[in-house]
Amino acid sequence: MYKENFGHSQNFLADPKLVKRLVNKAEIRSVDLVIDIGFGRGIITNEILNKAGSVIAIESDPKLFFKLPESNNLQKYNLNFLEFTLPKVDYKVFSNIPFNYSSRILKKLYFSNELSPIISYLILQKEVYEKYNGKNRETQLSLLLKPFYAFNFIESIPSAKFKPTPKVDIVFASVSKRSVSLIDTPILEEYQDFIVYSTSVWRKGNKNVFKNIFTYTQLKRLSKDLKFSLRANPLDLNFDQWLGLFNFYTSNTLPIKKSLVEGSYLNKIIKEERLKKRYKSVK
Repeated sequence: MYKENFGHSQNFLADPKLVKRLVNKAEIRSVDLVIDIGFGRGIITNEILNKAGSVIAIESDPKLFFKLPESNNLQKYNLNFLEFTLPKVDYKVFSNIPFNYSSRILKKLYFSNELSPIISYLILQKEVYEKYNGKNRETQLSLLLKPFYAFNFIESIPSAKFKPTPKVDIVFASVSKRSVSLIDTPILEEYQDFIVYSTSVWRKGNKNVFKNIFTYTQLKRLSKDLKFSLRANPLDLNFDQWLGLFNFYTSNTLPIKKSLVEGSYLNKIIKEERLKKRYKSVK
């Protein structure tokens, strides 16, 4: 199981030709604002500067920060990305994100109240990518993201291309905003509540998990129409099956039953904020 390490080390790409090839695969134009998170030795930043209209480069290590030369279309920030205020205008991200902060960086980009990027080109751990993409099995995170973002695996990157060499598999992938969301804005909160509630109930089997919001007759019908087993667990369902469940829920579940689900997403956020504060106080 993937565990995030909260140390301060970074794994730098050491092959300029590889970096140039990866940047050339990205749709970066001369009018784009691009953010490089944890720019390290600046090898990626310098390539982005050749294509983008302007670049925001962020690095928390003072020694590395001052080694990156100034440029007319470059804004440098010597701070932790988690403390950076994201732009209020459209922007893109291209970054070999520090592996020890992967989950927290992605949550800032996609689960904060700030504006998320139009598209992110990310070099990151394969396990983290699959967790957010729900490649082999859906996760709560993948279900919350997929109605609004499309994931695209581009290529694997050999560990030997990094210094120091990581002991995990690395991929280059993109996360892009959908031009049309699969969930309408007026029911966004209802969708978030439904997903969090349904994937946080500690019961085995879809029959037991959904029994408080669907009748048994409804569940049997849904099981047949959407082709899933009542004995399976919720995260065994694919994304399309989840969309089918939610669409049925919005139209057929009684308000009194929906009240059990309401507020689930907000409660999750509150709990996470409490954990952050506790972590900071211990640290």
